[in-house]
Amino acid sequence: MTNPDDNPNTKLRALLRHTSNSENEYAHRVSSEAIQAIIKRVVELEEKVNALSKWLDTIHIALVYKPEGAEKHLNMVENYNEIYSRLRKLEHERL
Repeated sequence: MTNPDDNPNTKLRALLRHTSNSENEYAHRVSSEAIQAIIKRVVELEEKVNALSKWLDTIHIALVYKPEGAEKHLNMVENYNEIYSRLRKLEHERL
């Protein structure tokens, strides 16, 4: 969990409480640091989302199956439905 004191929003709120002109340069520096920290977090999130998206694309390829004689690939749910449908048919034929 992130330390609340490291949160740029918390720092910015504390900074805004001080309104003297002598702190103007300090306020600009802290605001700039807060914006840079936010940008860094957004970039990290974008990288993680892109990596996850690529991983999901490769998993999708591994999770589809084309049964012999079928016209299309089946996802896991469709494949399980097909398997259980065939099992029920075999059980019915045995009875």
